[in-house]
Amino acid sequence: MLYEEEIEMALKNLRLLEQKDNLEKYGNQEDPQINCDVMEQLVKEYLKLAEENQLNSEFLSEQHRVITKAFSYIEKYTNPQPFKFEDFKIGLWVYDSQPEYEEFTFFKITKILSESDCDYLYHDKNKKVFIDNMTGHAREFKEGRFFPVTKAIEIDNIY
Repeated sequence: MLYEEEIEMALKNLRLLEQKDNLEKYGNQEDPQINCDVMEQLVKEYLKLAEENQLNSEFLSEQHRVITKAFSYIEKYTNPQPFKFEDFKIGLWVYDSQPEYEEFTFFKITKILSESDCDYLYHDKNKKVFIDNMTGHAREFKEGRFFPVTKAIEIDNIY
């Protein structure tokens, strides 16, 4: 079973993620934090029942399923994996782990070139090219270089 401190840290991270999500969706961090409130209530019930030795197998199974799903969601944001080119979509904000200039660390994808565009421009239909909002120039996709913007949070916590 997870220690109470680990659960509190995970809830804190979940609350930060939901605040970020509210900021993007509603323009502020104060809108309802439904996911956090539900998760916090479930965890408190679980800890109280565990403390009182009143956990039955049906309750444990359901709680375990919900908590495991929530922690996997948190893991996705606290340990982001690099994008595959197929993940790129117009309007997606991206963190570049190897920017040419520091101010180009974050950018938004404004266009993704099609195979026919790449064949016409580069004579290579398998080339993976996109255009960002920072330079307006075509950039070639490189594996392991581009991440969700939450990667910057992970890096910021290291220093």
